[in-house]
Amino acid sequence: RPLLPLVYAAAFVLGLVYYLPTIAPALTDLLAAPGLHRLTSSAYDLTVVLAYLASALSLGTAAHRSSDPTVRRQARLLFGGLALLVALQVGLWEVPLRLYGISPFPLHVRNLFDVIVPLFVATSIVRHRLFDINILLRYGLVYGLASAATATVFVIAVAGLGWFVHRFWPALDPFIVAGSAALSALMFTPIRRTVQDQVDRRLYSRRYSYREAVREASARLAAILEPAAAARFIRERVELLLDPAWTEVFVHGEASGPWLRLADDAFEEPSLETTQCLIRLEEELGAKGEAFVPDRLELEPGRRIKVVVPIRESGTTLGVLLLGPKALEAPYLPEDLDLLTTLTEMAGAVIRRGWLMEERALRERLAAVGSATSALAHELKNPVAAVKSSAAVLRRRLREDPRGVELTEIIEQEMDRLERTIGDVLSYVRPGTSAASEMDLTVLVGQLASLLENELTAARIAIETRLEPGTPRILADPDQLRRLLLNLLLNARQAMPAGGVIEVEVGPWREKGREHGVEVRVLDRGTGFTEESLRRAFEPFFTTKTLGTGLGLANVHRIAAGHGGEVQLANREGGGATVTVRLARNAGQPAV
Repeated sequence: RPLLPLVYAAAFVLGLVYYLPTIAPALTDLLAAPGLHRLTSSAYDLTVVLAYLASALSLGTAAHRSSDPTVRRQARLLFGGLALLVALQVGLWEVPLRLYGISPFPLHVRNLFDVIVPLFVATSIVRHRLFDINILLRYGLVYGLASAATATVFVIAVAGLGWFVHRFWPALDPFIVAGSAALSALMFTPIRRTVQDQVDRRLYSRRYSYREAVREASARLAAILEPAAAARFIRERVELLLDPAWTEVFVHGEASGPWLRLADDAFEEPSLETTQCLIRLEEELGAKGEAFVPDRLELEPGRRIKVVVPIRESGTTLGVLLLGPKALEAPYLPEDLDLLTTLTEMAGAVIRRGWLMEERALRERLAAVGSATSALAHELKNPVAAVKSSAAVLRRRLREDPRGVELTEIIEQEMDRLERTIGDVLSYVRPGTSAASEMDLTVLVGQLASLLENELTAARIAIETRLEPGTPRILADPDQLRRLLLNLLLNARQAMPAGGVIEVEVGPWREKGREHGVEVRVLDRGTGFTEESLRRAFEPFFTTKTLGTGLGLANVHRIAAGHGGEVQLANREGGGATVTVRLARNAGQPAV
């Protein structure tokens, strides 16, 4: 592609030299010299051939790199027509003419070869529906009117200015013609734009309605605060304007978080097949900042994706808009893709703003209750400790009374639970800090497994650890990671009241061929997560347990994020849950 301007410039200069005598007769004797004339003529022919070759190579390269199968089919048909044209011209005309001085076909038959390429283009239009006939009519009308207007400018310039110049300076007549031609060429583009705008307004109101739709969407989105409402508005506008067979909007719940699907009024977890399809799309979404046509991709069986539109804001991919085919398999035009890209860019800004507002509202709510909660928790610690110690003394004195021992043990167990609840509350509202240090997470997992062994055995639960050799050490806060892992293990225990096995896997965190840190997976065979739990698991104080605080996973998420990591939740096949925690190798001092 960079060579095209050079080739065209060379062809222009040589053509100018070749045809210059027509407007500057004084140069005829110089430029008509046999040697120079033959050289410029041959060089001009060569540059024209090179220009065609460079254009063909550029077109072929662009078609080969395109992700749109429609473009590739168009290119194959076009190149087939060009190859046939060249073969006929060379084999049936040029070669016999050069070798024998005659051609087996008369000139008017040779001219029929020129219809081959248009025939192949027409075949591509009819056979593959690669081009809407409205485009041919629209562009034919626009360029026809623009050409007529440009010709009018040329005629007026030559007739008006030419008459005046011819009357006083006849020798400048050739320059008037050349200047008028240059003026007409320069004015063609602005004339075409003006004509196209008027044609669109008066004859192709649908395209003009796109502009109105963009303006209306901008005004409507400015008044929307919720991310789900913004996504729903864009989906409705796209369905109204383009009428696809189906439309889906997916967003990341948070940076690098799980995909969420826009349902009727809120976001929900998509199906496993849909999630796998979105994961395959992620790499292309990051590389492309505008709408594109994927190559034979289905969201689900029977739902072929025709257009993928990233929802982006400040270079970050927040989600994706997926469209099915149009009625009668009509193509998505470049104007459609431009509209989709514009709408999703506006929606991306609103979605990001909505998330930031939700986070800010959450921080304000936590700040409002933080001080009161912290004070209440501190006030409860002393009475709880007193009740617990009194129950222990009472249990020792009632050794001869089995019922009394049982009741005092219940008191002690409930005080232990209350102490853990107070600890969860305090660690969330006032997490505290300690110095970050380099640590081996496999060692910490082994220590916690040993610490909880007796408690888990009493609950008929076994713990299995799989610690991958070569797991990197990380820079982290040991106290916070201890709390994180303890929360995960206790959650897994509570999910299996009838007993079972807790599996803990620790290994390197690898992504896209690079090692980023450590990955910990805790798996159980409990009841798993409900759809609501998957959506709201990290919300403070959200819980499905009768006696839960709703701060366990919220603390896990906060600690992981503070260590440059992430938490992912999933249900296991056959029942149970999987919690995956990824921690960066060098997150530095954890953010709290």
